[in-house]
Amino acid sequence: MNRLIKPTSDGNINIDDEFFLYKEFDILPKNKIHTLAKVLFLMCDPSSHIIKWTHEEKINEINNQYKIEWTEELKTAIDKYNTLLSTPVLVAINTANNSLHTMTKSIKKIDSMLQELLDTDLGLDDIKSVQDNLKANIDIINKLPNLVKTLQELEEKYKAGISTDKKAIGNQEVGFLSVQ
Repeated sequence: MNRLIKPTSDGNINIDDEFFLYKEFDILPKNKIHTLAKVLFLMCDPSSHIIKWTHEEKINEINNQYKIEWTEELKTAIDKYNTLLSTPVLVAINTANNSLHTMTKSIKKIDSMLQELLDTDLGLDDIKSVQDNLKANIDIINKLPNLVKTLQELEEKYKAGISTDKKAIGNQEVGFLSVQ
């Protein structure tokens, strides 16, 4: 994993010199580089406090904190930073988080559909539909605790791995997080 942006205890960030070796970061406006690096950190870094949020929620939070323009250069830089941070473990964590968001949306949608059906006169087909939707909802709810538990365990291992200072060649880390 290649963490080129690291938060400091005073709320700022340190930008590794290697950051500017990548054209996707070097083309960002130099007068806004610290703000844009904070945006990259918030959007992509597993240590970000908003990393589990949906993409739209992250965008809204960043827009509330910083007045930035979402240029193609910034979007390309976000993609590049995600690529540099990517490990199989992080991909699994992000996929599981996305699944959790999808499951939550699904539960809300099924509940909304059930409410609409219950507010009308139900026929036999409607009752079958309610039963099917209830079963689907219950199946999703039953899977959530295992997914959350597994996700928490994986995140704990991941965070323990990024807090170590074991370095291999360049900025790659040894162990659980390394790309092999």
